[in-house]
Amino acid sequence: MTEAVLLASSITDRCLQQIADAAEPLAGSLQRAVLLPGPRNPHLLAAHDAARMLALQLRLLRMVWGGTGGTLPARRLPDLLRGAPGWERVRLDLAALPARTTLGVARARVVLAALLAAMEALPSGGTISIGRASDGAIEIGIAGAGAVWPAALPTLLTDAAAAAEAAKAGEHGAAAVLALLAAGLSVKVTLENGRRKPGRLRIGR
Repeated sequence: MTEAVLLASSITDRCLQQIADAAEPLAGSLQRAVLLPGPRNPHLLAAHDAARMLALQLRLLRMVWGGTGGTLPARRLPDLLRGAPGWERVRLDLAALPARTTLGVARARVVLAALLAAMEALPSGGTISIGRASDGAIEIGIAGAGAVWPAALPTLLTDAAAAAEAAKAGEHGAAAVLALLAAGLSVKVTLENGRRKPGRLRIGR
């Protein structure tokens, strides 16, 4: 891990933890209020759902950007990704990933970042498939209407300076963050293009 990534991760985690410390009591209070007997207040229900979603988002972002989660069993991926915007439009297919797969700290962060990039590549929803190649690499594919990886993704994954410029300019969204994180954590990520369908991201050890 580079010093820049370590510093960014530490600051990010501290900020997210402080937000979580404030959000968790709010979510708990709203949960208790929703369970009180009597008519359901729609505004209270909406506030409860928003607080719950915030808690899920903070948990996911701390794993990706803060790097506080440690090793990650593959079976936890669907639960963690409930905190991603647009999760309800996506189906996660883990059929090709052995159930006992566990990702190391660095690769777990990169895989989660790749899944967020995959979700952005499915604007109309679809399926994200995750598998493990014979050499141990994790492969991520996308399928659905309008499914397409950003055209700049191969360049971002091989040129850290281009990824940094894209991130500063707010371009290419989660793909730029994925490229920066992978470079900073020394995890090799490549995009293997398919002729008739979107390529697959390949995440090495």
